[in-house]
Amino acid sequence: MKQYDDSIAYYKKAMMEHNDYSFKEALRKVEKKKKEEEDLAYIDPDKSEEHREAGNLLFKEGDFPSAIKEYDEGLKRDPNNVKIFSNRAAAYIKLMEFPTAMKDITKGLELDPNFVKLWTRKGNIHFMMKEYHKALEAYDKGLKIEPENKELIEGKQKVMMAITMGARADGESDQERLARAMADPEIQVLIKDYRIQQLLKEMQENPLSAQEKLKDSFYADALNKLVAAGVIKIK
Repeated sequence: MKQYDDSIAYYKKAMMEHNDYSFKEALRKVEKKKKEEEDLAYIDPDKSEEHREAGNLLFKEGDFPSAIKEYDEGLKRDPNNVKIFSNRAAAYIKLMEFPTAMKDITKGLELDPNFVKLWTRKGNIHFMMKEYHKALEAYDKGLKIEPENKELIEGKQKVMMAITMGARADGESDQERLARAMADPEIQVLIKDYRIQQLLKEMQENPLSAQEKLKDSFYADALNKLVAAGVIKIK
């Protein structure tokens, strides 16, 4: 790294003597390159696993902030360790930091979309946030990978029960649930889709035609999302 330190010292001195943008830009590039190489030299998958295991012990003890610190260090040692993203997401869930947990889940799924535990955690977060349509989608994606997964099956059953019970399930009024659903960009897109508008109209005016359309997975999935979100009710 000495060559980088020498270059950094040179550009800093040059900037003191000459107010030239090119020196500033060159310094930025050298500092960035130095950090990239330092990060690369720091990678060690074995040490990453050691930090993950240490984090898991702290997690079991209920010390979630300390567990997260171990997971942080583990990811510095191996930025592609999917298990750590899943473990750290679990710790953030325990601390009720759902948006942060979701970021880890999203990153983990980018690295390995078949990592079933991440789909379970994703479904759980959406369920706790009362985003039942998103919870169902997450559980279903996980079940496509592991159809017999007990956590996914139970998670989906829990969501279906909450949808069936409606407002009674969590004390939330139908109006509150509808307002929250309508603030969801995904639901807004569905509601504005002319095909879905036509389907909803046919469900009222021509049920047989609507039933025929529902054989198409696009319409069936859309309807299920709207029902799960509490936008429409089917008796």
